[in-house]
Amino acid sequence: MTKEVKQEQGEPVAWFREENGEKIYYETKAWDDCLSLYAISQNKEWVGLTEDEIYRIAFQLEGENWKKIFNAIEAKLKEKNT
Repeated sequence: MTKEVKQEQGEPVAWFREENGEKIYYETKAWDDCLSLYAISQNKEWVGLTEDEIYRIAFQLEGENWKKIFNAIEAKLKEKNT
């Protein structure tokens, strides 16, 4: 029997835990140490700056090294967000 359930974004669709080296799946949270499973990815894909966005912001900055600064900041943000 297939049960169709409408899930809201962020709501777990099932839970699981390891028992004796096997993953056991549950329809509801049966144990406190169960981990939740989601149908929709909870991670948002990284979106970097476009060249046009970089140039528009850089227009407001002074100095020759503005693109190096933007690249370094964007690289650090990618590192932290992925």
